Amino acid sequence: MPTNYQFQSLLYRTRTDMLRAIAEAWITGGEDIATVDVAARCADQSNDEIAAECIRAWALDEPTLDEPAHMEQCDYSAEDLAEAIGELRAEHARAFTCYGPVRGQCGQRHATIEDARVCIRADHAGCIEQGGYSDRVACGIDADGYLIDANGDFVRGPDGAGIEADKPAQAQAEHAPGAAAILAAILERLEPGTLPSRRYNRLVRIGTVEVLELRDHNSGSDPDPDSKPRHQFTATTDGTIWCRVLPPVTFGDSWADTGAPRWEPVAYLDGIIAEAAPLLQRAPLLRMRRQAMQDGQGCEFYRVQGEDMDVGDAARVELACGPVTGAWWEVPLPPCPDCGGAVAWAEAGFVPGTRECQGCGSLFTVLPDHEGKA
Repeated sequence: MPTNYQFQSLLYRTRTDMLRAIAEAWITGGEDIATVDVAARCADQSNDEIAAECIRAWALDEPTLDEPAHMEQCDYSAEDLAEAIGELRAEHARAFTCYGPVRGQCGQRHATIEDARVCIRADHAGCIEQGGYSDRVACGIDADGYLIDANGDFVRGPDGAGIEADKPAQAQAEHAPGAAAILAAILERLEPGTLPSRRYNRLVRIGTVEVLELRDHNSGSDPDPDSKPRHQFTATTDGTIWCRVLPPVTFGDSWADTGAPRWEPVAYLDGIIAEAAPLLQRAPLLRMRRQAMQDGQGCEFYRVQGEDMDVGDAARVELACGPVTGAWWEVPLPPCPDCGGAVAWAEAGFVPGTRECQGCGSLFTVLPDHEGKA
Protein backbone atom coordinates (compact mmCIF):
# COMPACT_ATOMS: atom_id res chain seq x y z
CA MET A 1 0.00 0.00 0.00
CA PRO A 2 1.30 3.53 -0.70
CA THR A 3 2.57 5.63 2.18
CA ASN A 4 1.52 8.89 0.53
CA TYR A 5 -1.04 10.04 -1.98
CA GLN A 6 0.05 12.58 -4.57
CA PHE A 7 -1.81 14.41 -7.33
CA GLN A 8 -0.59 17.38 -9.41
CA SER A 9 2.53 17.67 -7.22
CA LEU A 10 0.50 17.94 -3.99
CA LEU A 11 0.51 15.37 -1.18
CA TYR A 12 -2.71 14.30 0.55
CA ARG A 13 -3.16 12.70 3.95
CA THR A 14 -5.56 10.01 2.77
CA ARG A 15 -6.67 8.39 -0.45
CA THR A 16 -10.13 9.89 0.07
CA ASP A 17 -8.65 13.40 0.16
CA MET A 18 -6.68 12.73 -3.01
CA LEU A 19 -9.70 11.34 -4.87
CA ARG A 20 -11.69 14.39 -3.81
CA ALA A 21 -8.95 16.61 -5.25
CA ILE A 22 -8.97 14.72 -8.57
CA ALA A 23 -12.76 14.97 -8.81
CA GLU A 24 -12.75 18.66 -7.98
CA ALA A 25 -9.93 19.48 -10.40
CA TRP A 26 -11.65 17.66 -13.27
CA ILE A 27 -15.13 19.09 -12.73
CA THR A 28 -14.02 22.68 -12.09
CA GLY A 29 -11.27 22.78 -14.73
CA GLY A 30 -9.01 24.50 -12.19
CA GLU A 31 -11.56 27.19 -11.25
CA ASP A 32 -12.48 28.05 -7.67
CA ILE A 33 -15.19 25.56 -6.76
CA ALA A 34 -17.06 28.29 -4.89
CA THR A 35 -17.74 29.98 -8.25
CA VAL A 36 -18.64 26.81 -10.19
CA ASP A 37 -22.14 25.35 -10.62
CA VAL A 38 -21.09 21.73 -10.06
CA ALA A 39 -24.59 20.36 -10.56
CA ALA A 40 -24.98 22.05 -13.94
CA ARG A 41 -21.57 20.96 -15.23
CA CYS A 42 -22.33 17.33 -14.41
CA ALA A 43 -25.99 17.41 -15.47
CA ASP A 44 -25.78 15.16 -18.52
CA GLN A 45 -23.27 12.54 -17.33
CA SER A 46 -23.30 9.80 -14.72
CA ASN A 47 -20.57 9.52 -12.09
CA ASP A 48 -19.08 6.54 -13.95
CA GLU A 49 -19.02 8.46 -17.25
CA ILE A 50 -17.28 11.46 -15.66
CA ALA A 51 -14.72 9.20 -13.97
CA ALA A 52 -14.00 7.32 -17.22
CA GLU A 53 -13.56 10.59 -19.13
CA CYS A 54 -11.19 11.95 -16.47
CA ILE A 55 -9.09 8.77 -16.39
CA ARG A 56 -8.85 8.69 -20.18
CA ALA A 57 -7.99 12.39 -20.62
CA TRP A 58 -5.40 12.48 -17.85
CA ALA A 59 -4.04 8.98 -18.62
CA LEU A 60 -4.37 8.00 -14.96
CA ASP A 61 -4.40 4.31 -15.88
CA GLU A 62 -1.35 4.45 -18.15
CA PRO A 63 2.19 3.78 -16.87
CA THR A 64 5.15 5.91 -17.95
CA LEU A 65 8.67 4.73 -18.75
CA ASP A 66 9.76 5.36 -15.16
CA GLU A 67 6.65 4.83 -13.04
CA PRO A 68 3.52 2.70 -12.86
CA ALA A 69 0.14 4.21 -13.60
CA HIS A 70 -1.16 6.73 -11.10
CA MET A 71 -4.13 4.46 -10.32
CA GLU A 72 -1.76 1.62 -9.50
CA GLN A 73 0.60 3.82 -7.47
CA CYS A 74 -2.20 5.20 -5.31
CA ASP A 75 -4.29 2.04 -5.24
CA TYR A 76 -7.69 3.22 -6.51
CA SER A 77 -10.15 2.14 -9.19
CA ALA A 78 -12.53 3.88 -11.57
CA GLU A 79 -15.33 3.00 -9.14
CA ASP A 80 -13.47 4.77 -6.32
CA LEU A 81 -13.12 7.91 -8.40
CA ALA A 82 -16.78 7.73 -9.46
CA GLU A 83 -17.77 7.53 -5.78
CA ALA A 84 -15.71 10.66 -5.00
CA ILE A 85 -17.35 12.46 -7.92
CA GLY A 86 -20.78 11.44 -6.62
CA GLU A 87 -19.99 12.80 -3.16
CA LEU A 88 -18.84 16.11 -4.67
CA ARG A 89 -22.00 16.37 -6.77
CA ALA A 90 -24.18 15.63 -3.75
CA GLU A 91 -22.58 18.45 -1.78
CA HIS A 92 -23.23 20.96 -4.56
CA ALA A 93 -26.49 19.74 -6.07
CA ARG A 94 -28.84 21.37 -3.61
CA ALA A 95 -30.49 24.73 -4.25
CA PHE A 96 -34.03 26.01 -3.85
CA THR A 97 -36.67 27.86 -5.81
CA CYS A 98 -40.39 28.66 -5.48
CA TYR A 99 -43.06 27.06 -7.65
CA GLY A 100 -46.83 26.73 -7.90
CA PRO A 101 -48.93 25.20 -10.69
CA VAL A 102 -50.77 28.52 -11.14
CA ARG A 103 -48.10 31.13 -10.36
CA GLY A 104 -45.27 29.16 -11.92
CA GLN A 105 -41.63 29.42 -10.88
CA CYS A 106 -40.25 32.51 -9.15
CA GLY A 107 -37.29 32.82 -11.52
CA GLN A 108 -34.67 32.80 -8.78
CA ARG A 109 -32.22 30.24 -7.39
CA HIS A 110 -32.07 30.43 -3.58
CA ALA A 111 -29.15 29.16 -1.51
CA THR A 112 -31.34 28.14 1.46
CA ILE A 113 -34.93 27.07 1.97
CA GLU A 114 -35.46 30.07 4.23
CA ASP A 115 -34.49 32.39 1.37
CA ALA A 116 -37.13 30.62 -0.74
CA ARG A 117 -39.75 31.14 1.97
CA VAL A 118 -38.95 34.86 2.15
CA CYS A 119 -39.51 35.01 -1.62
CA ILE A 120 -42.85 33.19 -1.23
CA ARG A 121 -44.02 35.65 1.45
CA ALA A 122 -43.13 38.61 -0.82
CA ASP A 123 -44.99 37.03 -3.74
CA HIS A 124 -48.03 36.31 -1.56
CA ALA A 125 -48.12 39.93 -0.39
CA GLY A 126 -47.93 41.16 -3.99
CA CYS A 127 -50.74 38.84 -5.06
CA ILE A 128 -52.97 40.01 -2.18
CA GLU A 129 -52.57 43.61 -3.40
CA GLN A 130 -53.88 42.45 -6.76
CA GLY A 131 -56.81 40.60 -5.18
CA GLY A 132 -55.31 37.14 -5.64
CA TYR A 133 -53.10 34.68 -3.80
CA SER A 134 -49.85 32.81 -4.36
CA ASP A 135 -49.79 29.00 -4.59
CA ARG A 136 -45.98 28.80 -4.63
CA VAL A 137 -44.13 26.45 -2.30
CA ALA A 138 -40.43 25.93 -1.70
CA CYS A 139 -38.88 23.25 -3.94
CA GLY A 140 -35.42 21.74 -4.15
CA ILE A 141 -33.52 21.71 -7.46
CA ASP A 142 -31.77 18.43 -8.30
CA ALA A 143 -28.60 18.03 -10.35
CA ASP A 144 -30.56 17.89 -13.63
CA GLY A 145 -32.66 20.99 -12.93
CA TYR A 146 -35.80 19.10 -11.88
CA LEU A 147 -37.89 20.60 -9.04
CA ILE A 148 -38.65 18.40 -6.03
CA ASP A 149 -41.33 19.26 -3.46
CA ALA A 150 -41.27 18.62 0.28
CA ASN A 151 -42.58 15.08 -0.26
CA GLY A 152 -39.67 14.21 -2.54
CA ASP A 153 -41.87 14.14 -5.65
CA PHE A 154 -40.79 15.64 -8.99
CA VAL A 155 -43.14 18.54 -9.78
CA ARG A 156 -41.51 20.19 -12.79
CA GLY A 157 -38.81 19.57 -15.37
CA PRO A 158 -35.94 21.90 -16.35
CA ASP A 159 -36.99 25.31 -17.72
CA GLY A 160 -40.69 24.53 -17.36
CA ALA A 161 -40.78 21.12 -19.06
CA GLY A 162 -43.17 18.50 -17.74
CA ILE A 163 -41.86 15.87 -15.35
CA GLU A 164 -41.95 13.33 -18.15
CA ALA A 165 -39.32 15.35 -20.07
CA ASP A 166 -36.08 13.62 -20.99
CA LYS A 167 -32.91 14.41 -19.12
CA PRO A 168 -30.74 17.18 -20.62
CA ALA A 169 -28.34 14.81 -22.40
CA GLN A 170 -31.21 13.06 -24.14
CA ALA A 171 -32.95 16.33 -24.99
CA GLN A 172 -29.94 17.62 -26.93
CA ALA A 173 -30.80 15.83 -30.17
CA GLU A 174 -28.96 18.39 -32.27
CA HIS A 175 -25.71 17.68 -30.43
CA ALA A 176 -25.47 14.10 -31.65
CA PRO A 177 -22.43 11.88 -30.92
CA GLY A 178 -21.29 12.39 -34.50
CA ALA A 179 -21.02 16.14 -33.99
CA ALA A 180 -19.12 15.66 -30.72
CA ALA A 181 -16.66 13.28 -32.39
CA ILE A 182 -16.04 15.70 -35.26
CA LEU A 183 -15.45 18.59 -32.85
CA ALA A 184 -12.99 16.46 -30.85
CA ALA A 185 -11.16 15.56 -34.06
CA ILE A 186 -10.90 19.23 -35.08
CA LEU A 187 -9.36 20.18 -31.73
CA GLU A 188 -7.00 17.19 -31.78
CA ARG A 189 -5.86 18.21 -35.28
CA LEU A 190 -5.03 21.72 -34.10
CA GLU A 191 -2.97 20.56 -31.10
CA PRO A 192 -2.12 16.87 -31.57
CA GLY A 193 -1.04 14.93 -28.51
CA THR A 194 -1.90 17.76 -26.06
CA LEU A 195 -4.08 17.02 -23.04
CA PRO A 196 -7.45 18.81 -23.34
CA SER A 197 -6.75 20.69 -20.08
CA ARG A 198 -3.55 22.21 -21.57
CA ARG A 199 -4.86 23.19 -25.00
CA TYR A 200 -5.35 26.70 -26.30
CA ASN A 201 -8.44 25.45 -28.15
CA ARG A 202 -10.92 23.36 -26.22
CA LEU A 203 -14.53 22.55 -25.44
CA VAL A 204 -15.64 23.72 -21.99
CA ARG A 205 -18.90 23.18 -20.18
CA ILE A 206 -20.80 26.25 -19.01
CA GLY A 207 -23.85 25.17 -17.08
CA THR A 208 -25.58 22.59 -19.26
CA VAL A 209 -23.96 23.58 -22.56
CA GLU A 210 -20.56 22.83 -24.11
CA VAL A 211 -19.02 25.87 -25.80
CA LEU A 212 -15.92 26.34 -27.93
CA GLU A 213 -13.16 28.23 -26.15
CA LEU A 214 -10.16 29.67 -28.01
CA ARG A 215 -7.37 31.11 -25.89
CA ASP A 216 -5.37 33.90 -27.51
CA HIS A 217 -1.83 32.48 -27.71
CA ASN A 218 -0.55 35.82 -29.08
CA SER A 219 -1.46 37.65 -25.87
CA GLY A 220 1.48 38.07 -23.51
CA SER A 221 4.75 36.17 -23.29
CA ASP A 222 3.68 33.49 -20.77
CA PRO A 223 3.04 30.24 -22.73
CA ASP A 224 0.64 28.91 -20.08
CA PRO A 225 -2.89 28.67 -21.61
CA ASP A 226 -4.35 29.81 -18.28
CA SER A 227 -2.64 33.20 -18.75
CA LYS A 228 -4.48 33.95 -22.00
CA PRO A 229 -7.80 35.75 -22.63
CA ARG A 230 -10.60 33.30 -23.47
CA HIS A 231 -12.79 33.77 -26.56
CA GLN A 232 -15.90 31.63 -26.08
CA PHE A 233 -18.39 30.71 -28.83
CA THR A 234 -21.80 29.08 -28.60
CA ALA A 235 -24.87 28.64 -30.81
CA THR A 236 -28.55 29.19 -30.02
CA THR A 237 -31.69 27.47 -31.24
CA ASP A 238 -32.31 30.15 -33.89
CA GLY A 239 -28.93 29.40 -35.52
CA THR A 240 -27.13 32.52 -34.24
CA ILE A 241 -23.49 32.16 -33.16
CA TRP A 242 -22.59 34.15 -30.04
CA CYS A 243 -19.22 35.18 -28.60
CA ARG A 244 -17.88 36.68 -25.41
CA VAL A 245 -14.31 37.38 -24.27
CA LEU A 246 -13.32 36.46 -20.72
CA PRO A 247 -10.08 37.41 -18.95
CA PRO A 248 -7.45 34.74 -18.21
CA VAL A 249 -8.49 32.00 -15.79
CA THR A 250 -6.28 33.51 -13.09
CA PHE A 251 -8.42 36.68 -13.12
CA GLY A 252 -11.85 34.99 -12.98
CA ASP A 253 -14.77 35.58 -15.34
CA SER A 254 -15.09 39.38 -14.98
CA TRP A 255 -12.95 42.23 -16.28
CA ALA A 256 -11.74 44.69 -13.65
CA ASP A 257 -13.08 47.73 -15.52
CA THR A 258 -16.21 46.49 -17.32
CA GLY A 259 -17.36 43.51 -15.22
CA ALA A 260 -18.81 40.27 -16.59
CA PRO A 261 -18.94 40.34 -20.42
CA ARG A 262 -22.23 39.84 -22.29
CA TRP A 263 -22.66 37.36 -25.12
CA GLU A 264 -22.77 39.21 -28.46
CA PRO A 265 -23.90 37.84 -31.85
CA VAL A 266 -21.11 37.10 -34.34
CA ALA A 267 -21.58 38.74 -37.73
CA TYR A 268 -18.77 36.96 -39.61
CA LEU A 269 -17.30 33.47 -39.22
CA ASP A 270 -13.94 32.26 -40.47
CA GLY A 271 -11.24 29.73 -39.67
CA ILE A 272 -11.96 27.21 -36.95
CA ILE A 273 -15.10 29.13 -35.95
CA ALA A 274 -16.67 28.62 -39.37
CA GLU A 275 -15.67 24.95 -39.27
CA ALA A 276 -16.87 24.22 -35.75
CA ALA A 277 -19.91 26.51 -35.39
CA PRO A 278 -22.41 24.24 -37.21
CA LEU A 279 -21.44 21.39 -34.85
CA LEU A 280 -21.83 23.26 -31.56
CA GLN A 281 -24.48 22.23 -29.08
CA ARG A 282 -27.38 24.69 -29.39
CA ALA A 283 -28.45 26.52 -26.27
CA PRO A 284 -31.94 27.94 -25.75
CA LEU A 285 -32.22 31.61 -26.72
CA LEU A 286 -33.62 34.01 -24.14
CA ARG A 287 -36.08 36.43 -25.73
CA MET A 288 -37.52 39.63 -24.22
CA ARG A 289 -40.77 41.12 -25.55
CA ARG A 290 -43.44 43.49 -24.32
CA GLN A 291 -45.77 41.84 -21.83
CA ALA A 292 -49.34 41.54 -23.09
CA MET A 293 -51.97 41.92 -20.35
CA GLN A 294 -55.77 41.87 -20.38
CA ASP A 295 -58.29 44.27 -18.88
CA GLY A 296 -61.65 43.34 -17.38
CA GLN A 297 -63.23 43.07 -20.85
CA GLY A 298 -60.55 40.71 -22.14
CA CYS A 299 -58.83 43.39 -24.28
CA GLU A 300 -55.05 43.19 -24.49
CA PHE A 301 -52.81 46.12 -23.58
CA TYR A 302 -49.13 46.88 -22.90
CA ARG A 303 -47.61 48.95 -20.11
CA VAL A 304 -45.20 51.35 -21.81
CA GLN A 305 -43.25 53.90 -19.76
CA GLY A 306 -45.70 53.50 -16.91
CA GLU A 307 -48.85 54.00 -19.02
CA ASP A 308 -51.28 51.32 -20.26
CA MET A 309 -51.58 51.40 -24.06
CA ASP A 310 -53.63 49.45 -26.58
CA VAL A 311 -51.64 46.78 -28.40
CA GLY A 312 -52.19 48.56 -31.70
CA ASP A 313 -50.79 51.84 -30.34
CA ALA A 314 -47.57 50.42 -28.88
CA ALA A 315 -44.56 49.43 -30.96
CA ARG A 316 -43.89 45.69 -30.96
CA VAL A 317 -40.61 44.88 -29.21
CA GLU A 318 -38.68 41.61 -29.27
CA LEU A 319 -35.02 41.41 -28.30
CA ALA A 320 -32.63 38.45 -28.30
CA CYS A 321 -30.90 38.55 -24.92
CA GLY A 322 -28.38 35.76 -25.45
CA PRO A 323 -27.81 32.02 -24.94
CA VAL A 324 -29.11 30.20 -21.89
CA THR A 325 -26.22 28.12 -20.56
CA GLY A 326 -27.51 27.67 -17.00
CA ALA A 327 -30.48 29.21 -15.20
CA TRP A 328 -32.36 31.32 -17.76
CA TRP A 329 -33.18 34.02 -15.22
CA GLU A 330 -29.44 34.69 -14.73
CA VAL A 331 -28.90 35.80 -18.36
CA PRO A 332 -28.12 39.57 -18.37
CA LEU A 333 -30.90 41.56 -20.00
CA PRO A 334 -30.43 44.39 -22.51
CA PRO A 335 -31.38 47.93 -21.48
CA CYS A 336 -34.99 49.06 -21.82
CA PRO A 337 -35.74 49.89 -25.49
CA ASP A 338 -37.99 52.76 -24.33
CA CYS A 339 -35.61 54.71 -22.08
CA GLY A 340 -32.31 52.80 -21.80
CA GLY A 341 -32.90 51.97 -18.12
CA ALA A 342 -32.08 48.71 -16.36
CA VAL A 343 -34.67 45.91 -16.68
CA ALA A 344 -35.10 43.87 -13.49
CA TRP A 345 -37.11 41.00 -11.94
CA ALA A 346 -40.72 41.99 -11.15
CA GLU A 347 -42.77 38.79 -10.78
CA ALA A 348 -44.50 39.64 -7.48
CA GLY A 349 -48.16 40.01 -8.43
CA PHE A 350 -47.46 39.30 -12.11
CA VAL A 351 -47.00 36.19 -14.25
CA PRO A 352 -43.68 34.28 -14.25
CA GLY A 353 -41.05 35.88 -16.46
CA THR A 354 -42.21 39.47 -15.81
CA ARG A 355 -39.51 42.12 -15.88
CA GLU A 356 -39.87 45.86 -15.33
CA CYS A 357 -37.76 48.82 -16.41
CA GLN A 358 -36.45 50.55 -13.30
CA GLY A 359 -36.38 53.84 -15.16
CA CYS A 360 -39.74 54.24 -16.95
CA GLY A 361 -41.90 51.33 -15.71
CA SER A 362 -42.34 49.49 -19.04
CA LEU A 363 -43.22 45.81 -18.56
CA PHE A 364 -41.65 42.93 -20.48
CA THR A 365 -41.76 39.12 -20.54
CA VAL A 366 -38.59 37.04 -20.77
CA LEU A 367 -38.63 33.30 -21.46
CA PRO A 368 -36.20 30.82 -23.07
CA ASP A 369 -36.90 29.66 -26.62
CA HIS A 370 -35.98 25.97 -26.93
CA GLU A 371 -37.06 25.54 -30.55
CA GLY A 372 -35.77 28.64 -32.35
CA LYS A 373 -39.25 30.03 -32.97
CA ALA A 374 -40.10 33.70 -32.62
